[in-house]
Amino acid sequence: MSNQKDLVKIDCEAAIKRLTFAKENHEKKLPEDLSIEMIDRILFEVQTMTETLSPQVFRPTFGKFILDWPDEHGLISLLSELSYRYERL
Repeated sequence: MSNQKDLVKIDCEAAIKRLTFAKENHEKKLPEDLSIEMIDRILFEVQTMTETLSPQVFRPTFGKFILDWPDEHGLISLLSELSYRYERL
């Protein structure tokens, strides 16, 4: 695996942890940047990205619409950066 793919995989794993944390916050009725439905959808996409590590095999959709969401807790910027780096593989 190339060094770039290794780095993106690490970023994907970090995003999965952050999305899981956001989901737990929702369950505790704490505020988060995305709705629980969006978190679940993006979590599935990031897990798939981690497995494939190839934008030719799987192209996530969350990078196109999350920029419209407020980024009060840093989740949007994390996901935007991940989407950009993944697309450049």
